[in-house]
Amino acid sequence: MRGAFSHLFHVMQKRAGEHFDPIMGDNRVGEFFRKVSINVCAKVAGWAQAGADQLRRRGERKYEGLSDTAMAAGWESGGQGAGLAR
Repeated sequence: MRGAFSHLFHVMQKRAGEHFDPIMGDNRVGEFFRKVSINVCAKVAGWAQAGADQLRRRGERKYEGLSDTAMAAGWESGGQGAGLAR
């Protein structure tokens, strides 16, 4: 995300030339970029949460048959209990 935003500013600076600094000095422009940044971060966070929720649901379906004791012992990690020597 940071790289894309940096690239955007670089291209804007190159295209705007000598007008870039006065434009960026305008509070309205700064406020616009602040709002855009907040909205982008919120959207990316929503996508990340949706992905985590989906992975969590897959894991819950995979281990529905295991008892709470087996889950606590670490049997969900591929057949060996947590801390047990192989």
